[in-house]
Amino acid sequence: MRDDLSFAERLREDLSAVPWPEPAEIRARAGRRRQRRTALGAAVVLLVVASGVVTAGRLSWGSHGGLLPGLVGQPTQRAEIPVAALLDPADLPVSSNLRLGDSGLAKPVSLDAGLELCDSRRTPGLPVSRYSRSQTLIQRSPASGPGATGAALVSQDVYRLTPEAAEGFFAGLDDLVATCSGARSEDTGWTVTGQRVSVTVTHDWTVSVRDFAGDEAVLLQHSRTAPTGVGSDLDPGWAYPVENTLVVRVGDLISVIVPATGLEATPSLTLTSEHRNRLLDLGRAAAERMCVAANPACR
Repeated sequence: MRDDLSFAERLREDLSAVPWPEPAEIRARAGRRRQRRTALGAAVVLLVVASGVVTAGRLSWGSHGGLLPGLVGQPTQRAEIPVAALLDPADLPVSSNLRLGDSGLAKPVSLDAGLELCDSRRTPGLPVSRYSRSQTLIQRSPASGPGATGAALVSQDVYRLTPEAAEGFFAGLDDLVATCSGARSEDTGWTVTGQRVSVTVTHDWTVSVRDFAGDEAVLLQHSRTAPTGVGSDLDPGWAYPVENTLVVRVGDLISVIVPATGLEATPSLTLTSEHRNRLLDLGRAAAERMCVAANPACR
């Protein structure tokens, strides 16, 4: 017990020797801390506002300014893209009973593999989205086994860009189509005897229909010429089907829709009027769905 008292007495003596500041000095120190916090807060606000001003002028077809989570002073703008903004299975001319999809941040807009290969040689490239959501609608037979995925009917990507990048997107697309049409690539062909040979293929992209849905829209066709000049043994019936891509804009949203051959009875080498109308209806349905997430809201 005596040892405990000695410890308490020593502690009391040590504390009495500490030079405590006067009450007035304590209040003065607290005031200086408040001033520093206020100044730091003002500096942070100034930095955020200045960053918005600096990046606002850099947005273009290939701008990475689309990574900004929002615009200063506009906290109510829509950000993430909900599933409701994508095509519904009921929008397709054939039934779909399986949906696969995901969402992402800061993904580059994906248009067409051939165009992207051509665009990779340019600076800047395709714009980067702020938010994105993707899906593939599939027709799966009830008799399919556990590992079967079924037949893909349509794939769709919806991207949210900055307003400036979204409004300039189709001008950049037109420029890309004009630049890349006529590009050549190496491919594999087949002879009449089934032998595989290397061939050179010429690519062509054309805007078949324009402004049929949303704020802007195009039906983009990718055709490839049958290779020639590789010998008479090349299978004369070999030809590439036309690949169709729908691109639709509603506000700051860009949707890229790639219909699979499951939307028609057989792969088409040409675009029939019936097939074209079916695709345009799909683009209009997509535009209506995008309204639930677009900035500004649809009227």
